[in-house]
Amino acid sequence: MQDRPERGVGRVRVAGVRDDAAVLTAAAVAQGLPPGAGDAVSAFVSAHARARRESDTPAFRAYLHDLVSRSSGFDPRLERYWSLVGTVTGGRVLNMTVAHKWLTEGLSLSIADAA
Repeated sequence: MQDRPERGVGRVRVAGVRDDAAVLTAAAVAQGLPPGAGDAVSAFVSAHARARRESDTPAFRAYLHDLVSRSSGFDPRLERYWSLVGTVTGGRVLNMTVAHKWLTEGLSLSIADAA
C-alpha cells in the first residue's frame, strides 16, 4: 500500500514516514546526541516533502526550515504541558517541544553542511 497524505490539525502527516522521524528523534534526544544532519532529520524532511509531493532538495530544506523555525518560539504553557506529560509517563513520551527544537536545529545544520 502506498503512503497517502493524511491531513491533521495544523500539519500534514504521511503514514509511516512521520513515525520514523519521531522514533529516530526520540532515540537521538534520549541518547543526548546533539542536533545534526542525519537519519532523524532526513526522515523529518522526507515526510514533509512527500506530503507536499516535493523532493528533498536544498531549496526544499530551506523552505521547510523557514516554515518550522517560525513555530520554534513555543508558548511556555506548551513547554510546561510536555514537561508534565514526561513526568506522568515517566519519560516514555517524546517531549514535542524538545523534539521540534532539536529537528529545527538539525535541519539548519544540514543546510549549512550542504552549502
